[in-house]
Amino acid sequence: MGVLGVVAPVVVTIFALAHARTRVDTSGLDAAVSGRDHSAHVRAAWAGVGVAVAAGALQYGTHELVFTWSVKTVVGVLGLLGVAAVAPVLLPRATWVMGAGLPSVVLARALLCAAFYGGITYVPLFLAGQRGASLQVAGLALAVGAVGWAVGAWYQGHDAMHLPRHRLVEIGGLVLTFGLIWLSVVAWANLPAWLSVLALLLAGLAMGGGVTTTTILALELSPVEEHGEASSSIQLADVLGSVLGIAGATAAFAAAHDPGQDNALFGAIFLGLALVAAVVVPAGQRIRT
Repeated sequence: MGVLGVVAPVVVTIFALAHARTRVDTSGLDAAVSGRDHSAHVRAAWAGVGVAVAAGALQYGTHELVFTWSVKTVVGVLGLLGVAAVAPVLLPRATWVMGAGLPSVVLARALLCAAFYGGITYVPLFLAGQRGASLQVAGLALAVGAVGWAVGAWYQGHDAMHLPRHRLVEIGGLVLTFGLIWLSVVAWANLPAWLSVLALLLAGLAMGGGVTTTTILALELSPVEEHGEASSSIQLADVLGSVLGIAGATAAFAAAHDPGQDNALFGAIFLGLALVAAVVVPAGQRIRT
């Protein structure tokens, strides 16, 4: 009975999709295919392998990093150089110089992920190590950020309720900047741990509204035949932004970590990531131009 309960819905779904497919007009699909030739796809595939290896090396090299020259440090540096060399092949042209339209969408996505994940990774360590909070309390604080993300995503999904989408990206960058600055103030001024909850709520709202919007913008600004490339660029921006943000925060932490005396260090890390988030604002402005 248990097996039947699992298999039957799958079979019904397959038949329903097959029936629906016969009713869909696919006459225009042949025209809406990528114009790239086979060699271009092969180059992109190898570039994808290269950036995956480089990002993995960067993550490995900065994991539990001790700020001295070692094999891991060299691997991390080589990974960073590899990402810088290979990533532009897979991203829209002019992404790194904030080109108008899709390039700025991809850049904004990468910056949002770098700032958010770089900061959120160190919030539990900050709360537990500097404020004496339990891991359960730190986890609850992160859950507040998740609630904020859900609310932000819900809001941006209602077109009648909000501003033009490029404005949502700008506002997302601004709100995330303010949230990270607030975290920095909590750390530097030795304020109570519970005040960080507001920062996490703001950060979640920013990501829910801003990051989700970049996915829609990427598709709106791309021809149908390039939707696959636009989607892959957005996913790559997610990964690279997260890896670079976490790696940068880890390198800073390894360089200046002093157990129990890290208020200023956490403040500096959160402030640095706030500066990264602030760059999302001009990137959002470039989306519409």
